[in-house]
Amino acid sequence: MRIALAALLLAVLISLSGVAYAGTTFTTSINQDGNVCIDLFAARPIHGNLGMFAYVSASKGWSQGYTGPNLQYGIFSAGYGWGVETGSASRSGGYASLDFGKVDLKYCYEDGGATGMWQKGLATYQLSDQWAVGVAKKTGPGYGVQAECKLTPDLKVRGELYEGGKSKIALVVPL
Repeated sequence: MRIALAALLLAVLISLSGVAYAGTTFTTSINQDGNVCIDLFAARPIHGNLGMFAYVSASKGWSQGYTGPNLQYGIFSAGYGWGVETGSASRSGGYASLDFGKVDLKYCYEDGGATGMWQKGLATYQLSDQWAVGVAKKTGPGYGVQAECKLTPDLKVRGELYEGGKSKIALVVPL
């Protein structure tokens, strides 16, 4: 738990430093069962294309956090980190992203801990300055669709719907 708190503190410090990479976000979501989850992803350059990232996720009775190095090079971004999950000794995770402007491809992977392996792939298309749509494949609910609307420059709302009716609504705040 101390590592998760340290990862959260690192994520907050990175986001408040004013030199975070684009994509640093704070997200609050609620799923179809009424469970609320809070996520914070932050990344910061250290030297040239190399940097650090931190990711923390928490909901009622469960949390995880990990941090590690990342690489930002043109349209490509990737990172891999180590941390902890509630009820376990360790958890690790990583991500890779390609941003082609209107098209964004993301892949996230986590393993270890009490919940084991988790993966998500997402392809998003920016319809306009305000709207984006995407398709996803996620461990558990399977295939799904996503729509995102930018309400203000500092607030987006995102809806996700997966196979079997699993759904989630999220507020996303870019930091």
